[in-house]
Amino acid sequence: MSAAMSISDKVQVIKGELTGAQGKVVSIEAGQVHFRPSNLDGFDDILVVDASFVDKYFEQGDSVRILQGNYRGETGIITEIKGLKGEDGIVTHPIVKLDKT
Repeated sequence: MSAAMSISDKVQVIKGELTGAQGKVVSIEAGQVHFRPSNLDGFDDILVVDASFVDKYFEQGDSVRILQGNYRGETGIITEIKGLKGEDGIVTHPIVKLDKT
């Protein structure tokens, strides 16, 4: 897990049997993330996976707060998501337009 998860965060499973499943966090307990899937048609049960199996998931139009780097503490809107090739395969890289002008 790359950043602290919170209830209502969007997540995507990045390894294990449920790889690719996306949803919103409903609770976090003892290193387990409980989430309601959003991209599994006809499946509404809450899924539970180890916290190391999920990462935050962002979409264009999401409002975000920058947690690290030069713009730490700033807020903005995701305007684009780029797929970049990294050590672990394709890594998504959100492009953020800051609220400041």
